Amino acid sequence: MKILHLEDSVADAEVVAHLIGSRWGEGVIKVVSSRSDFVGQIQNQAYDVIISDYTLPSFDGLSALNLAQRFQPDTPFIFCSGTIGEDRAIEAMRSGATDYVLKEKLPRLVPSIERAISISAERGARRAAERALRSSERRYRALINATAQIVWSTNPEGENAKADPPWEEFTGVHSEPGKYTWIDTIHPEDREKVRAAWTESLATRKPYNVEFRVRRRDGEWRYMHARAVPQIREDNTVEEWVGICFDVTDRKNDQRQLREQAEVITQARDAVIITELDGRITFWNRGAERLYGWTAEEAVGHKAEDMFDERTLDQIKPARAELLARGSWNGELVVRNRDQQPLFVELSMSLVYDDAGKPKARLSIATDITERKNLEEQFLRAQRMDNLGLLAAGISHDLNNILAPILMIGPLLRSRLFDSSDHKLVDTLEQSAQRGADMVHQILSFARGASGELGLIQIRHLLRDVLQIIESTFPKNIVLRQRIDSNLSAVRANPTQIHQLLLNLCVNARDAMPDGGTLLITAEDRAIPHISHDGEHNARAGNYVVIEVSDTGTGIAPEVFARMWEPFYTTKGGQGTGLGLSTVRGIIENHQGFVEAQTELGRGTTFRIYLPAIKGNEDSGEGTASVSAPQGRNETILIVDDEEHLREMIGTTLSGYNYKALVATSPADAIEQASINRDRIRVLITDVSMPIINGSALTTIVRRLIPGIKVLVISGHTNTEPFGDLFLAKPFKSDALLAALDQLLHRETASGK
Repeated sequence: MKILHLEDSVADAEVVAHLIGSRWGEGVIKVVSSRSDFVGQIQNQAYDVIISDYTLPSFDGLSALNLAQRFQPDTPFIFCSGTIGEDRAIEAMRSGATDYVLKEKLPRLVPSIERAISISAERGARRAAERALRSSERRYRALINATAQIVWSTNPEGENAKADPPWEEFTGVHSEPGKYTWIDTIHPEDREKVRAAWTESLATRKPYNVEFRVRRRDGEWRYMHARAVPQIREDNTVEEWVGICFDVTDRKNDQRQLREQAEVITQARDAVIITELDGRITFWNRGAERLYGWTAEEAVGHKAEDMFDERTLDQIKPARAELLARGSWNGELVVRNRDQQPLFVELSMSLVYDDAGKPKARLSIATDITERKNLEEQFLRAQRMDNLGLLAAGISHDLNNILAPILMIGPLLRSRLFDSSDHKLVDTLEQSAQRGADMVHQILSFARGASGELGLIQIRHLLRDVLQIIESTFPKNIVLRQRIDSNLSAVRANPTQIHQLLLNLCVNARDAMPDGGTLLITAEDRAIPHISHDGEHNARAGNYVVIEVSDTGTGIAPEVFARMWEPFYTTKGGQGTGLGLSTVRGIIENHQGFVEAQTELGRGTTFRIYLPAIKGNEDSGEGTASVSAPQGRNETILIVDDEEHLREMIGTTLSGYNYKALVATSPADAIEQASINRDRIRVLITDVSMPIINGSALTTIVRRLIPGIKVLVISGHTNTEPFGDLFLAKPFKSDALLAALDQLLHRETASGK
């Protein structure tokens, strides 16, 4: 994005640059303030947008507009002024300006630029389309002349036909408007057919398509094929009929050429079928054999009704009826092959005529578009998942803001309560809020499609939670058994994702046992000394924690088992999303592990999860001793967040730990407090997403006021672009906040930073 800004106010130019930079960070803005500099730029540099003040000391905006239209007529021109009035604005728009923005309403500038660029692009596309249309018309005329096709037209009622000169050369009949009767050149036996087709086209406005014989200048009758379509005005009336005519005699008479073409058609990948009008098949190429499953020997001589099921025939019959009425038909159908597998085909049918011009057969060409349709369906599913991800991310961000103050309330309440039963209530409050925060983190991880953070965890604790869920929610006719080693090694993993995949496999096992059965979950350490060449995907030798989920259900059919890891392919007969097992494999591979599966129809299925073992950390993630939160040293902290409860809770917490908290209700308030207290404030705590000015822009402004200030960024979105000194994901507990401040203020100071 290259923008030329004509402005004599440095302050206004900086504000505009900040607005544009916040929207187009990679944009280049050239600021000029004189006529000579402005002319030099528009003569030598191409710009995407020109922004201009209306009144300058030695130059005015209308003059700049005139110069811009002279040297860069296609570049959008926007007035950005505090002195332009309504009359001047109207005059500017009439003179060619794209838009105008008052300086007192500068936030309108970015949408105005976006709109101007869009309008400019549309104009450019329209001009390109017009050039392409003119070029296409020239090519079309050259093509018509090269192929000896005859172009003709009539008025809306089908009268006063006019034809190109080639028609006169072909027939020897002079085309004279008002006197020329085109029907007179047609063979007497064909006139009634032509009149009927023409009358129907005039009445229905459907394309005119007919073959007839015409006497050539030398007296020979030649077969002509005529086509025409109505040209419709904007008021839905017919302006004229435009058509083409071409000689098809050689095509109808040259049987040798047809036989040669038939051999080519035989080898074609598309299914080419010729049937008599009664439906009896006379030609069945190899493409049809591949598509439908019957050989030519099995198909030729039989009727389609004897081969295809009723669902396929119900779609073909209406198409055949229209084919007989119109001479051709094109569309998409769902047909079933010999194995009753559904196939999407793009079918084109046309009539084959005898020498007398009567239809004698049907030609059908079918293209298999099943793969394309499947890809389209996968794309639509992916779009739905993307939309769900966006929705989940937005909701999770709001929930983070709700949970954050709840997590911070716990320590404050505990310090003010003395009854042990009250402490238990606070513990329940904190545990529930933390569980909600973990669920929100899982939703955000799903929305981003990210692998998540990995840490040392003990699998047996996750399995304990999964077993509790199974016992309380699965049907009673499913017997749950477990065999979990008490001395399991730790693994480096994301607990939320491992929890997710274990539940996924257990739910699949439940669905495979609709009439009940046994679900067995085991976990043990296992050394894998080597991996065979035909081993599982991503498998490597090493020490692993192996988790098995086994059921005694229906098992998985071989053709399904071969594809079950594919995204969007469901093992549940169309009932599932097709995302479960592909997600399981993706999570395991992100953890540097691998997964095996075994199945037997009627006997059940076993999934084995291999996660790299971490020796010597058997109890990682459990029983961590609490450490007292670090105290402040009377430092002043500036807090800004658009969530009232959260910023007040942060302020209250900091005040209780020997900090002085300045709470700002908005970014503008934060800038004002930073300006007043610039000698006192040591740290800025800011949210990322806030109205008008976001956290990144606020940080830039505050750092100009207070050089060297530390910035702690807090946000419910963990994929935020870094711009501060430290990041803290919402929701967080008080000790996490205090530890972050201690790191910014005390640890860096102690290390000499």
